[in-house]
Amino acid sequence: MDKKDYDDMVGRLKEASAVIADLDESIRSDAWDMLKPFVAGSTKPAQVNDGGSDPGDDKVPAALNETALVEEHTSDHDGHSNGLLVAAILYGTYGQGPYKPRDLTKVGEAHLLLLPRWNNFLPRAKVGDRKLFRKSSEGWIITTEGSKWLSATYGVKRGTQPKPE
Repeated sequence: MDKKDYDDMVGRLKEASAVIADLDESIRSDAWDMLKPFVAGSTKPAQVNDGGSDPGDDKVPAALNETALVEEHTSDHDGHSNGLLVAAILYGTYGQGPYKPRDLTKVGEAHLLLLPRWNNFLPRAKVGDRKLFRKSSEGWIITTEGSKWLSATYGVKRGTQPKPE
């Protein structure tokens, strides 16, 4: 990027920032998403999904709303239920795994959840007589039965985002 392109982008960024600063806080992130192509120098406007179009039309899957999921399913006294909730969040974001206990703890602590002891919870978590997790050399993987149960119980679909290292 040469100096002229850089100066142009900085100018567009300052313009977008001034516009966003005048908006209500509840819509700032949506407005920023709309203005990103402008800042990057694209002439094509950003596409906004107003909820009225068919979700199958989108090429990128919608992000999992973790906050709504936590508010609906959290338990103040049951670490087991919260452990399943954390598994649902990870499944809905990254897919079946593998997950290490620290991955689960990180998500649970981010939402201030009471968590189970993972070394007891993961090998014993079952639906009926079917295990929800299986051990692998890289961590714990959500089983097919576990995927079905998490999808039915929490309304999440298998996530496709790459898991950060």
